[in-house]
Amino acid sequence: MRLLLDSHTLLWTFEEPHKLSRTAATALADPGNSLNVSIASLWEITIKIAKGQMSVPGSSIEYILGLVDSTRIEILPIRPTHLLELQTLPRLHKDPFDRILIAQSRVEQMPLVTVDKDIRKYDVEILWR
Repeated sequence: MRLLLDSHTLLWTFEEPHKLSRTAATALADPGNSLNVSIASLWEITIKIAKGQMSVPGSSIEYILGLVDSTRIEILPIRPTHLLELQTLPRLHKDPFDRILIAQSRVEQMPLVTVDKDIRKYDVEILWR
C-alpha cells in the first residue's frame, strides 16, 4: 500500500515514535508499504524551523532531509493534477499545507497518515486509529 505521511507523522517517526498510533506504527514498519512525504510537508517544516517554531539539530531542514534520505521514504512532488484537485476542495480547513496533502492523497489514492481531526472533514482516506 502507498501511504502519504503528514508532517507530524514524519517527525514523530524519527523523533517520537511513541506518539504514533499502533495502526500507523504498524503500517509504517511494514516493508510492503511505500512511504511518501509531500514536498509541501518539507516546505512547512522548513518554514517552522526558520521561524524558530521547531527545533532540530543544526537548526536546518538539512537534518530532516538527511533522515528522509536514509530511509525508504520517497518525496512526492506537487503535480498539476494535485493543483486541479486542490481547487475543487471546499474550504473546510484553512491550513494550505494540509489542503495540498488532502489533494495529493485523493489524486494519488494514498491514505493519509495523520492524527489531524480537521482533515477528517474531507472525503479522504485516513490511516491512524
